[in-house]
Amino acid sequence: MKKILSVIALLMIPVLFLAGCGDKTPSEIPKGYQIASISDCDYVLYVPDTWMIDNQTLYTSAYHSSGDPSSISVTAGGMDFEDSTVEDWWKGYEAQFNEAFESYELLSTEDAKLGGVDGKKFTYTAMLAEKQYNFICIAVVKDNYVYYMLYTSTPEKYEAHLETLDEVVSYFEFKD
Repeated sequence: MKKILSVIALLMIPVLFLAGCGDKTPSEIPKGYQIASISDCDYVLYVPDTWMIDNQTLYTSAYHSSGDPSSISVTAGGMDFEDSTVEDWWKGYEAQFNEAFESYELLSTEDAKLGGVDGKKFTYTAMLAEKQYNFICIAVVKDNYVYYMLYTSTPEKYEAHLETLDEVVSYFEFKD
């Protein structure tokens, strides 16, 4: 699991110039959830209170348990130019991801929202160290920053957390 998180962190280095931060108060915490994001972030990520928050990475993340490495993370990064789109960002992300992982396959792309902002949802699979992983990436561009939520799971646990992912996405909010 740590190797996977390290590879994902490496993929995110080009966009790790964190978005504007401020100490703003989030909405009421949904029942059965906890705040995973630090107070300096300009977004609030809520995850189930049974999930473990990982504060030792360069992005906001939480994982289900030591026996189930399914994880949800959020990263914010500056865009290279003002008129960047999610599709522009995805091309670069996808190229870096494909270099680091084996057997990458994009399964679907569809419209999605994150924090009320229109974006895209990318569903894909890949292998790392001979182990298969499934991914869902929901990305939006807001104020010249790309924000993306990444759900990562093994095929065996993937479906078990899709409802939780939908709830996490619905509770995600940007601070004003």
